[in-house]
Amino acid sequence: MRHALRHSVTNVFDTDKRISALSGIESKMLDLVSCADDLHSDIKNAVHYHLNGEGRRIRARLAIDTSFALDLDLDDTIAIGATVELLHNASLVHDDLQDRDEMRRGAPSVWAKFGEPIAICVGDLLISAAYAAGASLKKSNNSANFIQNVHSSVSRTIYGQSADLYAQVHKPKNLNVYEKIAAAKSGPLLSMPMELPLIVAGHNDKIEACRRALNYYAIAYQIADDINDIDQDQSIGDDQVRLNAVLIFGEGSVTKDAINRSTERLNELLQLALSEAELLPSSCHDTLTRYCHFLTKRI
Repeated sequence: MRHALRHSVTNVFDTDKRISALSGIESKMLDLVSCADDLHSDIKNAVHYHLNGEGRRIRARLAIDTSFALDLDLDDTIAIGATVELLHNASLVHDDLQDRDEMRRGAPSVWAKFGEPIAICVGDLLISAAYAAGASLKKSNNSANFIQNVHSSVSRTIYGQSADLYAQVHKPKNLNVYEKIAAAKSGPLLSMPMELPLIVAGHNDKIEACRRALNYYAIAYQIADDINDIDQDQSIGDDQVRLNAVLIFGEGSVTKDAINRSTERLNELLQLALSEAELLPSSCHDTLTRYCHFLTKRI
């Protein structure tokens, strides 16, 4: 990552301000999923159970860093962070149900603990709450573009998830197909934490460059997950095959060479992400540089 190392990886933002933003995002999410009538405690318990899990809040942190880099105020930073985290968590709840994953973050997934109907409702509630979070923006001159971007990101994620489900049945072994699916499924919700602050700050002309950069980052992010999850993915039966870059490079087997080639491809993708990010405001480029650096440390 020679390109990345030309930039500082030190977090330049005030720690207290960052902590305040994260705390505000957590509070806003819980507030938006609450119902004054409290008609059905199972929904409330399930949604709080999921949001209080051990999530890393990567997307919220990326939204915070980008928003602060663009000098957005704390309230709008919180609104953006809550929007992206609520949508991401909705995708996790529905993803676990579709993939029949019984564990999430070391604990039973929502559908496994509360049942499938409740999980569907929880995911839907989180999506609805995300739009409410976006509606709370104070700087509303770009609100139409903001909402359109949210819809576009959600719809592209849904199509990506559909492609992933199709691949689980038809078992493609082509890296190009894998990367297209990874970009479609993971790219939009990783790009949105940077796209939304750019929109609110009035940099609509930078969205396409941001999207290209984060698509590369998203594929690299998925490969990092694949390397870390290889034992779990390899143990899944043929009827529930998961797309995994290591297994594609190893033609169905886990080898040292396959892991090395996966890692090499990950680093290539991060270089491509940083090259595309050169078109972004310099502060946003520096933010993405830090996240690329963090990603390499996960391997």
